[in-house]
Amino acid sequence: MFPALALTVALTATPPTPPPPVPPALAAWVMAAGMGADMSERWLRQECGRICQPAPPAPPPTASSSSSSSSSAARRVGSGVEQWRTLVASHFPAEHVDLALAVMACESGGNPDARNPNSSASGLFQHLARYWDARTLAAGIPGASIFDPTSQMVVTAHMTGGGVNWTAWQASHHCWH
Repeated sequence: MFPALALTVALTATPPTPPPPVPPALAAWVMAAGMGADMSERWLRQECGRICQPAPPAPPPTASSSSSSSSSAARRVGSGVEQWRTLVASHFPAEHVDLALAVMACESGGNPDARNPNSSASGLFQHLARYWDARTLAAGIPGASIFDPTSQMVVTAHMTGGGVNWTAWQASHHCWH
């Protein structure tokens, strides 16, 4: 009696819906984030619901948080990065320009030829060379030089969602936040 019941259930159950394909943008993000090809497609699909969607808009800053955040970022922006303000402003929203410059100040001091002696991190925002090709591809500028300031800006603005998500720069968070 039990085998017949199992057969009945199996015949009447609807087949599971196949998972959606992994969006190309997510695959590019995984490569750019340095997760590499060893990430399983199953993991990507599980995480896709969480990270494929655009980040929710940031809440509007309060008068006190806006002025303290903006002024503290502005205090960390030195003359080495000020030369890049116009370029940064052309790739980041106005409310994130000072923060982008503060990150740049911590990473390279505004030197587009900066190289970390202990890693392959290079350029204004110190992107790691092993991820650079995937990042330029994801940002729509494949083959760009890691030392080109405009390319660094395009890739960084793309990776951070216009300066909203600086997760890839958490190692230097103590410096710029």
